[in-house]
Amino acid sequence: MAQILSPDVREAARFEAVSTIYSRLLGTSVVNVLNAGLLVAVITDRGMAHGALEWLGLVVALSAARIMLYVRFRRDPARKDRIKRWEILSVAGSFGAGLLWGLGPVLPFSDFSSYLWFWAFVIGGMTAGATSLHAAHLPTALAFTVPASMPLAIALLMQDTLQGYAAAIMTLAFIATMTFTGALFSREFARAQALAIAVEMRAGELDATNQRLSREIADHRDTSEALLQSQKMDALGNLTGGLAHDFNNILTVIINDLDMIAASSRERRVKALALSAMGAAESGADLLARLLAFARKRTLEPQHVNITETVSNFRDLLLHAVSGSTRVEFALAAPSAVASIDVPQFQAALLNLIVNARDAMPRGGVISVSVSVVPLAGDALKGTDTPPGDYIAVAVRDTGTGMAPETLERAFEPFFTTRADRGGTGLGLSQVYGFARQSGGFGRIDSRVGEGTCVTIFLPAADAALAAAGDDRMQAAPGRSYSVLLIDDNPAVLRAVMEGLASDGWDVVGAEGANAALEAADGRQFDIAVTDVDMPGQMSGQQLATELRSRYPDMPVLLMSGAAPAGDDAGEPLPFISKPFRKQALVEKMQSLIG
Repeated sequence: MAQILSPDVREAARFEAVSTIYSRLLGTSVVNVLNAGLLVAVITDRGMAHGALEWLGLVVALSAARIMLYVRFRRDPARKDRIKRWEILSVAGSFGAGLLWGLGPVLPFSDFSSYLWFWAFVIGGMTAGATSLHAAHLPTALAFTVPASMPLAIALLMQDTLQGYAAAIMTLAFIATMTFTGALFSREFARAQALAIAVEMRAGELDATNQRLSREIADHRDTSEALLQSQKMDALGNLTGGLAHDFNNILTVIINDLDMIAASSRERRVKALALSAMGAAESGADLLARLLAFARKRTLEPQHVNITETVSNFRDLLLHAVSGSTRVEFALAAPSAVASIDVPQFQAALLNLIVNARDAMPRGGVISVSVSVVPLAGDALKGTDTPPGDYIAVAVRDTGTGMAPETLERAFEPFFTTRADRGGTGLGLSQVYGFARQSGGFGRIDSRVGEGTCVTIFLPAADAALAAAGDDRMQAAPGRSYSVLLIDDNPAVLRAVMEGLASDGWDVVGAEGANAALEAADGRQFDIAVTDVDMPGQMSGQQLATELRSRYPDMPVLLMSGAAPAGDDAGEPLPFISKPFRKQALVEKMQSLIG
């Protein structure tokens, strides 16, 4: 352990953290300029152009300087020896970018009181993105987050209103949350890198000491690297899952309030703006859903299906995803390939693989999609935690450029992409990985530079007789007024959902927490209860559901959360809806349970 924590190992881990920041600097700088341009366009459209273009010019100049830093870092052959200098420049550039955004709300061109929530949303999104992208190096992340958010908190306090004080406290809490989250990610990143470097150093020493043990040492190194990769992916999954859960609560409020605005406003422009903002919020929800898929915390709705038939039925859409110079071949020779999967998620994963294969062949080529049943055991499952048995192998192979070893090692990581200049998010393969793991299987990539790539999803085979099982659901009669007991420890979520349901004629009683819910249910009959899952400091949503069902056996209970819930105390899966959701989706889900 002492060797793992040696100064050389810590210095190497530090270099990897700084290198990670610079590897993302080009993309973050471009996004910074685009966001600033969009912001200025909104402000100038409202007639407040004074100073806005000058502010935009400063953002562009700083971003150009940071891009130059990126280029110089990549070309510096001695960057490892001058890592302290590059680290200081990284922090300084991040601080400057954060300060420019932080000063936005208080500059003369911004009517802050009119754009209070708009500024809070923009700065919140920028700081959350900076924390996610820069958290490998905590000083760089904090250098943006603190100066970007603190002036907003001060400006809110200076309004001297209850609303301003509340918003300022929320902003400070947001800063603290981002700091805590970044610290966790940075620590896990440093630990994984230090352990990987230490294992490599130890393996090299053993190889030099005794050549007779070279084969055993190589096997040990491969196992250690697989373990380290698994630990790193789990750490990334825990971080992204926690972030996504919190932001799903935020997006639930935003989407439901925008839905109310769009439904109630008679002004065409207000309605259009609300729908546009809702579209952006739902795009953010889709991004968070892919993060949750990687973290294996997204709620799946599995059913037993024939994989061969599912791929065959999806063939036309897959063919539309490629250009005329690319040919897609299907080898579907496994008629009884049945697995328990969430079909839309499987189709999304398969489409991601087809698009990746297409992009790897800019001049065209051949993509092969195959489905087969393979028995796996022993070495074939090395580096996984899946049991031996029969697996459905869904493979997508291309004849493209292939991947270098360093790219192949990180291919499943979220936000890692080789196509940042073409809009790549780095979430495609991570979503495939998350789907495979959450479905009880795993994914593998085989690739060599110049020889193409093959990505295979292995899914546990199921009994073919189960594929014909169906699910008939009744719908509650429309038009009747139903009573709902709504429970959530987040007052903002509770208010937004209650107002949306009430506008449709539902009789809603809200409760902030499990204890309040039990008191509200005492002596009154509700048609359904809807409860949040994660309620710290009191009984969880699953425990509350068990208690309510024991007291009121005829009352259905629906869980809601930004992450995937477990079953109740008896292990029974409970009805569930994922946050964020629109009002209509919640209504349809409740009607199906009441029916």
